[in-house]
Amino acid sequence: MSILLMWYNGPSVVIGRHQNPWVECSVNFCEANGISIARRNSGGGTVYHDFGTASKLGKNNAYHHCTVLVDADETQLHQALHRDLESVKSKATSSLRAKVINLNSVCSDVDIIKVIDAVKDYFKQLYEVTPENILCIHPSEDKCPGIKKIQEELKSWEWQFGRTPQFSITKSFPVSFPLFDSETKKHVFNVVIHMIVVKGRIQSINFEPKVLKNESYETLNRSIVNSCLSPKILDTCSKWVLDCDDKIVCEFVQYCISDMILDIFQ
Repeated sequence: MSILLMWYNGPSVVIGRHQNPWVECSVNFCEANGISIARRNSGGGTVYHDFGTASKLGKNNAYHHCTVLVDADETQLHQALHRDLESVKSKATSSLRAKVINLNSVCSDVDIIKVIDAVKDYFKQLYEVTPENILCIHPSEDKCPGIKKIQEELKSWEWQFGRTPQFSITKSFPVSFPLFDSETKKHVFNVVIHMIVVKGRIQSINFEPKVLKNESYETLNRSIVNSCLSPKILDTCSKWVLDCDDKIVCEFVQYCISDMILDIFQ
């Protein structure tokens, strides 16, 4: 049996089941501009509704889905999706970048409703669909029992971000002020910070060389390890610095961690 489902929604970035949202899109830009971020059940790359294609094969069924750009804001699209994070290493599925075009730039009188009608009419003719099998549904709990629970699960942090495959963030920072060499005040060495993120939570953070005192490092670990990767970590680090004895070094580390986190969310 072949079934055609069509719908349209507001601007959305939809990532594949095995993708990294922080790499695939600008989380901050999307949140600031009302662009929803969603993770779908099928694999493949990231799409900006409306464009892209992906599929999922099951034991007894399969589905293939595609989206079409009709009159989307292309500037907003590129700002939402452009990412080039050299600091992130991951085995998550990467999207293939592709040039896009709106249908109404080719045919100015095209709109979403006309596209839906055209696809519907072709499918109806191709599969000899009778009128009683063409339905217009506004999903609700009454018509689709259990849909609210599904919506809550798909909108949850655990699904959107917590299902992200393990990845690491590594960045090098030059020590170029009188932090360790008060006489020369020159670039002494680089501090490399390596952070591992598992299921959207910081699993570990390490420094090379070890610039923090043991007590400060252990306190930092207790403060941020197992925390969700989010800008809230910046507040946590600020509080951590207040309790440090080696404040100059801790402030430097705080600056480095802030830079890494903000870079991920830009």
